[in-house]
Amino acid sequence: MNNKKIHGVFKITPITPIHISDGEKYQIFEYYIDDKKIFYLKDVMKYFQDNCEDYNTALKIIEDLSFHPGPEYIRYTLPVYAESEKAKKTTSVAQPKSPTATAYLSTKQTKIDPHIAKIMKQAEKQQAQSHKNQIPSSQSTHQYQPTEEVFAFIKDPFGQPFIPGSSLKGCIRTAIIFSILSNEPSLPDTILKEFFQKQKDNNKVKFQEILNNYIFPKNDIKYDLFKALVIRDSSPFQIMKNQDTLPTLNDFAVCQIQIAKKTTKGLEFQGGIILAECLYTNTKSPIEIPFYIDKFTIEKLVESPTPKSAIEKLQSTLSNPEKLKNALLNFSNKLIESQEEFYKSSGKTNPLQKNFQEAREKKEILLQLGFGTGYLSKTIALAYPPETRAEIQKKLHLGKAKNYTQDIPFPRSRRLITDKTSQTPTLPMGWFKLELDWK
Repeated sequence: MNNKKIHGVFKITPITPIHISDGEKYQIFEYYIDDKKIFYLKDVMKYFQDNCEDYNTALKIIEDLSFHPGPEYIRYTLPVYAESEKAKKTTSVAQPKSPTATAYLSTKQTKIDPHIAKIMKQAEKQQAQSHKNQIPSSQSTHQYQPTEEVFAFIKDPFGQPFIPGSSLKGCIRTAIIFSILSNEPSLPDTILKEFFQKQKDNNKVKFQEILNNYIFPKNDIKYDLFKALVIRDSSPFQIMKNQDTLPTLNDFAVCQIQIAKKTTKGLEFQGGIILAECLYTNTKSPIEIPFYIDKFTIEKLVESPTPKSAIEKLQSTLSNPEKLKNALLNFSNKLIESQEEFYKSSGKTNPLQKNFQEAREKKEILLQLGFGTGYLSKTIALAYPPETRAEIQKKLHLGKAKNYTQDIPFPRSRRLITDKTSQTPTLPMGWFKLELDWK
């Protein structure tokens, strides 16, 4: 019987909006935004099925962007934190061409009832004519209707958002490996030299493959010590009824994301706008995610003695709660330092400076999670000094710019996001406070 499991709970408190995607995007006909900047997600499938016997009515929810279905066809609502001028105010019904119903439903991987399928085929035959004969509405819609897709937050089979344990584990894994390498002064250079040497012989070799040789016993991924760290998914965030009896998701909002690139003039926005469902920062209590560490598994994976000190330190870190916390804190401090340097060198005020200062004083762990958190938070690049990172950038051709300088090193851009207080993108994405509660 295995009685060597160390149980605990990770407690997450968002500091800036977090977006974790499963790849789904809401198309323009699947939602609308009203004058009060409230996002309404339509239940297109339910509406279509309820009206499948009358294809003109069924297709209206897809073809007519000015059509707003009743409350029974609204999946949920969210506040929108975005610049109003970035959303086009529409007063006509000159609509972009919508996809066919079959194309839409097939993207949802839904088993279509044969009767509905028959109706859809009839609809498609006449859809072109339907577009020609569509009569513009005389009513002014007066709502903000962005032209962008909205990136969906990952959801469970019941349509409820949650934080995947795999996403958090990836974040923690990076922090632990960084901490181990940073405490072995010669190891990062040794790994990098081996990588560059093997890359000359084989252009397809990946840095991760070389790194694995130093952190996996027997140089075999089957012996990955992180198998002993099991992190569960968070409980789902419930869809609730608001004061208007419409369903809503508390602590979520649709936020605006843009790329800000550091230039000699400071920070300049580049690229297009992304709208995304985000876990917002006003959660009333930390989000709890259970986990356990199986010391029995760790012992079995490293039964054979190994001379590699990195493996021994990884084993020790995963087996000791205090060492695990210190490893996460080590990466947290380095990540904070890199974020401060980015704003300092760009001549801009760091919007999280107060949070960073408090974290230092209280020895709190601050990390980044999810989309838009960038190269430095998702890799062990911070284990190398800036000049070495510049060498890595040149040899691996990272980034689109050809010439990075000491004043403008790689990466020189950040994805910034809006929140309730600042509806212009100013905040770096995905920052959260992590607490460990051992049981």
